[in-house]
Amino acid sequence: MYEKRKEKALRKGVRKMSAAVKKPFIESVSEEVKFSLSEIVVSEALLNTRPKEAKIQKVKDYYKEYGKFEKPFVVNKKNLHLMETYGQYIAAKELGLEEVPVRFKL
Repeated sequence: MYEKRKEKALRKGVRKMSAAVKKPFIESVSEEVKFSLSEIVVSEALLNTRPKEAKIQKVKDYYKEYGKFEKPFVVNKKNLHLMETYGQYIAAKELGLEEVPVRFKL
C-alpha cells in the first residue's frame, strides 16, 4: 500500500516521503530571492515584542562581517507576513537595507 501511495504522490509532484509516518511531505518553501524589505508585513504580535538588543547586535555584526544573513527571511506568499527571523528584520531595518533574501512559504 505504501508503494502505491508513494507512486501517486510522486505523480502529483511530491518531493519526499516521510519515512516516520509514511505520509507525503510536500516541499512548502520556495527558492531564495531578493525582496523589498518595505513590502514585508509584520504582525501586531511581533511588533509588540522585541528581541534582545544583544541578539540584534549579533545579527548586525554577522551581516557586517559576511555581507549576508545566516538564513533567509521566511515570508507567507499569500499575505507577505513575516513568519520567521524577526530579529533579522529589525537588524536589516537598522542597517538601512532595502532588499533582503527571502524564501516564500506556500
